[in-house]
Amino acid sequence: MRWHWKIKQMPINNLLQKESIVALVGMGGIGKTTLNKKMYHLFHNQYEKSSFLEDVKSKDINNVKRKLLQDLCDRKLHKHEDVDEYLHEIKHCMISKKIWWLWMMLV
Repeated sequence: MRWHWKIKQMPINNLLQKESIVALVGMGGIGKTTLNKKMYHLFHNQYEKSSFLEDVKSKDINNVKRKLLQDLCDRKLHKHEDVDEYLHEIKHCMISKKIWWLWMMLV
């Protein structure tokens, strides 16, 4: 509960009401992922669709695309299906719904 109160009191809460893309930037180990997870759990239900992608750099890009397709478009592909054929559908789902982006970057 302590995180919930602190995030609600932060100016970032106002930013999230106005912007659909937010970037968290900072050096490793300062808590960006922890803050991202807490913010996602607090705010994801305010959007039509949501997807939490963690540690994307270490994952297979096709698995990331599959997760986006499933989370944002309600479509689950079989292992043998080529996810690249559905990129247009992912794009359509992203522009046709209220989606909030939270990017994390290491510096």
